[in-house]
Amino acid sequence: MIAFIAVLNVFYGRRSGIFADYKIEFSVVMAIAATIGFFYHMNRIRTVVTEVQISDSKFKIFGYDFNSKFEDDLDLSKTFIEVVEEYVGKNNSVYCLEIMCEDKFYYINKSSDWNYQVLIDLINEYSLKTGKVIPSLGLLKGA
Repeated sequence: MIAFIAVLNVFYGRRSGIFADYKIEFSVVMAIAATIGFFYHMNRIRTVVTEVQISDSKFKIFGYDFNSKFEDDLDLSKTFIEVVEEYVGKNNSVYCLEIMCEDKFYYINKSSDWNYQVLIDLINEYSLKTGKVIPSLGLLKGA
């Protein structure tokens, strides 16, 4: 970090460096990049699902949305579950469940905070209650 600041000081500092004439443009680009990065980061960590319950006709989701608790009841017949593989680095992936019901979307295990066996049990229970078959990709290998 200190080396990065030193490089910026050489190129954009009081000395006339290569990019001394582009201070304002550089500042604008960095502000835009920081804003976009902040948006994607907040979008990713915004909603955290902590518990899921499946009854005969309801799919209940409990969790936090910006540190406030929420509880949502979804109609089981209109709810779809999909296994999504997300790549987090080179040769590394995490399996997530995407729960969709009408205009609502929830992601489980987006931050690798759920055990794969719990996700498999959730898929099996959902398949048992609805009769829908969900391909689990490589999720069974991860358990």
